[in-house]
Amino acid sequence: IVSSCGMYGWERQETRVEIDISALKDSKEFLNTLLENIDTAVFIADENLQIQQFNHSFLTLFSGQNHQAISSHSPEKLVEMPFGNAAGCINAVRENKSCGNTSACQNCTLKKALVHTLQNHSSSGKQTLERVFYINGTPQKKYLEFSSRPIVFNDQKMILFFVYDISEIKS
Repeated sequence: IVSSCGMYGWERQETRVEIDISALKDSKEFLNTLLENIDTAVFIADENLQIQQFNHSFLTLFSGQNHQAISSHSPEKLVEMPFGNAAGCINAVRENKSCGNTSACQNCTLKKALVHTLQNHSSSGKQTLERVFYINGTPQKKYLEFSSRPIVFNDQKMILFFVYDISEIKS
């Protein structure tokens, strides 16, 4: 939409751009651009609840502004790691166990949502989690809101997981 000041005042001209939606859906580059530019932390987990892919916002949420060392791991090493270990969950760090195997995991709403989505092949609505995460070696309390969606890629069941940091709102 273009506005300009003509002889009789402001005039408005509409310019439309045609976009081939089917081409966008098939574009790996476009989908990667979307994932990298949204403010929501996103990760994809496999049937073993291990991270297979994540976006830039995931790194920002769990490493602050320093993306060099998220939970003392390089970003490349986060792939095939459970969420809690990748994010620096206090329970995984303090008990030195894998996420899913700590004494607190059976009551973890995030883990329950992941398992529910995978087993029932159904989305989980928004839920909240208050947890301490070790970020660059320092414990920080975070308030998270999250939801999950089941996806299938190359005949493999996976989970698309969205994590929103609501710490500023809660504090």
